[in-house]
Amino acid sequence: MMNCLEIDSINKIEKEEFIELMYQFFNSPAHTLSFIDEVEKKRPFLNGIQIYQEILLQIKRLPHIDQLKILKNQDELGIVAGITERNKYAKHEHRSSGLNNLSDEYHNRFKYLNLAYKAKFNFIFLCVVSGLNSKEILSIFEKRISNSFETEFFIAMSQLEKLTFLRLRENLACLKLKKISFLNKNYDY
Repeated sequence: MMNCLEIDSINKIEKEEFIELMYQFFNSPAHTLSFIDEVEKKRPFLNGIQIYQEILLQIKRLPHIDQLKILKNQDELGIVAGITERNKYAKHEHRSSGLNNLSDEYHNRFKYLNLAYKAKFNFIFLCVVSGLNSKEILSIFEKRISNSFETEFFIAMSQLEKLTFLRLRENLACLKLKKISFLNKNYDY
């Protein structure tokens, strides 16, 4: 991924560079990430935990329609062809879970579930795949597709929070952030 960034460096970079840096942690186009401007205004940060908390606060303050825009612009699981360089984190996460090397049967199942999920919920299925294999991810997908919109929206937003945390933790030189491991296993679906 990228080099670990020191908090002092993050606090000192130009506004545009900070915003571009934060955009990398989301798989959404810039027009869906206006909340990052508000995060930038809160600098200087003491540590990575404070950045994470501010991102969560700003996402929670977004109108429901703007939260949906973020969810709509995520990458489809099991559909590697659609992942662009902009989404380098998704590419890495898919590869580490075996989603880039699916059998035809699994690929077709993921393709079907992605279509059905989007038709039902009008956003992309979002799942933290770290530590999971394609069989486990498929099982979670098959269970969650039967959820109500409200339940699935809540789960998808919690998955977005966890993805953001994991991506920040991986890329920021913050010992406090590195020590938190409660998101590594036992994800709630």
